[in-house]
Amino acid sequence: MNQPSLIDIAKFVKQRSVDGHNSDVTSEITDLETTANPFGKVMKGQWSCPGLPFNGIKIAVKFGDQKLILPKLLIREARIWQNIDPHENVLPFVGYINNEEGFGLVSPFAEDGILSTLTSGSQLISYSERYQLIKDIAEGLAHLHDAEIVHGSLNEDHVVIWNKRAAIADFGLARLILQQSFSRFSGNDEVSPSSVPLGSMSYLSIQPVNLRRYSVVPELREHPAGDLTMESDVYQLGVLAMNILRHNTTLRKLVAFGGLPLLQLFGNCKMPTPDERPDAREVASAIANIKFPEDSKTV
Repeated sequence: MNQPSLIDIAKFVKQRSVDGHNSDVTSEITDLETTANPFGKVMKGQWSCPGLPFNGIKIAVKFGDQKLILPKLLIREARIWQNIDPHENVLPFVGYINNEEGFGLVSPFAEDGILSTLTSGSQLISYSERYQLIKDIAEGLAHLHDAEIVHGSLNEDHVVIWNKRAAIADFGLARLILQQSFSRFSGNDEVSPSSVPLGSMSYLSIQPVNLRRYSVVPELREHPAGDLTMESDVYQLGVLAMNILRHNTTLRKLVAFGGLPLLQLFGNCKMPTPDERPDAREVASAIANIKFPEDSKTV
């Protein structure tokens, strides 16, 4: 049975905000239980809102703590995340809770897991499935960049699988290029968008993240204290797409099946100089125009 569409959930949450409902959903989240997660404290629960759409769907709650994710940085993530317009390839922000477990951000729980469960194992993925996943990720990133948002940490662990489609998640390193008003967020704190180094390596050093994922970006290898940018996002997209394309197959087989245009496109995304890379919207449009054969082949 398919889960409800992410865009329908996002539109419902957005309409609630327009109707004056604040983002505090503490009273609506029930049956919380700890779930295994190497990146911090995450719990799984149920969204209980009788009489409203999506009553009873499973949700995930990402909590802050003093060792892994500072609560103030979690608040900053919420401020950016909740202002993203609904899109089928971006995991929606449901709200926040503040209870005895702490302050946490709520999103739909992806039953199918994260992309790394596909790309790090021996699971077989058809070429057409690879194409769809890459197309989804590129469309999601283009949507973020259209809103002047840099994701900052695009990798297999920050993409969820939802109804066999991909959606970008985890906005802990995201930065807003044009500072906006976050007046819809309810909560008292001392953090403003300009008071935290948005997406800088000094932020990365606060958390035990895998720095190898970011060091692959040439400009950050050369200048570790530099800002993550839209261009570095596109580079990360290139790395991620290449990993998906080449998972459990060979270049020879991929090219023989018609993958050369995609390999060339993502090679351009990995150009060493940021100015040489296409922007995310150009990448998404190029993918849509590439005629990748339908198939059920897995190697």
